[in-house]
Amino acid sequence: MATLFVTSTLVGHMDVINQHPQWVSVMIGINDVWRWIAGKFADAVPLDEFQATYRRLLNRVRSETDARLVLVEPFLIESDRSDAFRSRLEPYIQVVDAFAPQYGALLVRTQAAFDGVLPARSSEFWSGDRVHPYIQGHAVIARAWLRVIGYGDV
Repeated sequence: MATLFVTSTLVGHMDVINQHPQWVSVMIGINDVWRWIAGKFADAVPLDEFQATYRRLLNRVRSETDARLVLVEPFLIESDRSDAFRSRLEPYIQVVDAFAPQYGALLVRTQAAFDGVLPARSSEFWSGDRVHPYIQGHAVIARAWLRVIGYGDV
């Protein structure tokens, strides 16, 4: 298994192909959007560039491996759907969602997973910055991922 948890600007530097993975799990996008919100515009990744980079990555995995693909949505640990950060993230989530059936990939709906736990605990319980989860936030992602690949409700 190879898992990419990097910003899409670094995807070209991550070479999991040579590891001959049986599975490739991809989770990119949140840091690309975070840079818009943080005012780091030179480092932010516009939606069209994100989509093109993601497509190149998926095409390369498809053409150079027999790996099963698992696409993991970018997410924001925030229950307010009108939040500016969450609103800016939504189109990036939609890109990932659209790629899953196009590439025969499994799709981990991490935003929905966090939306499901946020009524019980505030975002501060899951993450200090709504982007980088604490261990309990990683457990939410792991449970969603395991369900998608067929391990049932863990």
